[in-house]
Amino acid sequence: MNNLVETKKIRKRTISKTFKDSKELGGFCGWDKIESILGSLNASCLPVFVGMFSFGCRAGELRHIMKDQVHLDYSKDQVEIRNAYVSKWRNNNGSRTFHLNKSESVYPYLEEIVSSTPDGSPVFPFTYNQIYYRVAQVEAPEFKKPNGSTRTDWSKHKGSWWPHRIRAERACQLIRDYGFTTYALKRWFGWRTDQMPGFYGELTNEDVARMMLKPQQNLEVTPELLLTLDQEQRTFILELLEGK
Repeated sequence: MNNLVETKKIRKRTISKTFKDSKELGGFCGWDKIESILGSLNASCLPVFVGMFSFGCRAGELRHIMKDQVHLDYSKDQVEIRNAYVSKWRNNNGSRTFHLNKSESVYPYLEEIVSSTPDGSPVFPFTYNQIYYRVAQVEAPEFKKPNGSTRTDWSKHKGSWWPHRIRAERACQLIRDYGFTTYALKRWFGWRTDQMPGFYGELTNEDVARMMLKPQQNLEVTPELLLTLDQEQRTFILELLEGK
């Protein structure tokens, strides 16, 4: 009788489908949806959603953000977050420095949260479980933990949002609204491989059509710049602005 040797196949974990595709969520849900959620959340859930979406971070990273890392006065138009903790880097933990636009409708909420945080304190002083459970209550206001349920059971009672979805929505928004490339997404999120932008990011056909209508170049001319130009250069710039 021949000896039969069973060999166990070791499957390498790969990202075969994007997060948004596998969840059938499409691209960015839109600012109307985000604003509707912000207006409906209670005082317990609101800071968590604002932080998760603003920073596009993991639940375990949000609670490490300190007030002195969020520079609201970085510029008139932007906020800078410096050296924010990044988990899941191979061999060592890293950090990321990135910017947020103050024109986004989520910013007033973030400004209020950061401004009311005492100096030297974490902006979002929640445990991982508290963050996850608060996100689980988005669009599920009656969400309650059943007596005796385990942490895994909570996922059966949550709403339609969870931390990774918020992260994916942010990635899709950066692509749709700002035209972020794979490199820009890696830089902003602190990702180290080309797989992550493809995993979290997604565009709908309507998004692509909308992006095609955006001007490919933005020409910003300040009075100070005009003063540095000679007459011929000023005429050329002004004709460009007037579309001649």
